[in-house]
Amino acid sequence: MNSWPSDKPSPVWMSLSRETFEAPKLEGEAHAYAVIVGGGISGLTTALALARRGRKVIVLEARRVGYGASGRANGQ
Repeated sequence: MNSWPSDKPSPVWMSLSRETFEAPKLEGEAHAYAVIVGGGISGLTTALALARRGRKVIVLEARRVGYGASGRANGQ
């Protein structure tokens, strides 16, 4: 079985951005108000909105932020 997505995203915004982000792998036990699965536009917007309201949020992303459909849509 092939893993999705089969083509690597190459959005212009990702290659031109000066922003970088690295986070450690989640290991062991963690507690949060909400766990967001997927670091795309919807997941990050939800996480940001909750964090701004003082909630502890964990975002789980299998590859890297913006990698999947959000990366293929130029992040718009």
